[in-house]
Amino acid sequence: GHPDYHVEDTMVERLERYHMKMSLLLLGTPGWAVAKEWKPLMPEKKYWPMPDLDAWQKYVRTRASRWGDRLYSLEVWNEPDLSGFNRMSLEEYAALLKTAGEIARQNAPEAVVMTGGFATATGHTGLKSPTFQRDCLKLARGAFQLHAYHQHGSFDRFRNAVDGKFL
Repeated sequence: GHPDYHVEDTMVERLERYHMKMSLLLLGTPGWAVAKEWKPLMPEKKYWPMPDLDAWQKYVRTRASRWGDRLYSLEVWNEPDLSGFNRMSLEEYAALLKTAGEIARQNAPEAVVMTGGFATATGHTGLKSPTFQRDCLKLARGAFQLHAYHQHGSFDRFRNAVDGKFL
């Protein structure tokens, strides 16, 4: 059918009223957009699938061009280092990130392209692999301008992860 942007348009208008811009989280794949050849890494868990790249390009292009310079940023997925949010391989997620970066630069050049907010730099039982974050940053280098990071917990825990693990 026809997309309904009423909710998002209303949000953008409200943000602009207070001199703010929208940060758009590009997340999730509707059933019609799942890549036909995609096989989940964990077949018993079928959500958060790899989208068809043509459908993904259309999705990103539509949103980036709709709000263009009204966007502050685009965050590509949520916590891609956790298997609970990302059923794609490292290479598949990096391809998604690269595609989103290219399209955003064409349709919303002022918007900051961010990686999906990685969940942690420390141990977590749901990590796809201990080196997924590092490997992704290397593989998708140049596709994003900001490495998004979601360390949950206290500020001390966040500071220790950033100062210790990252630096």
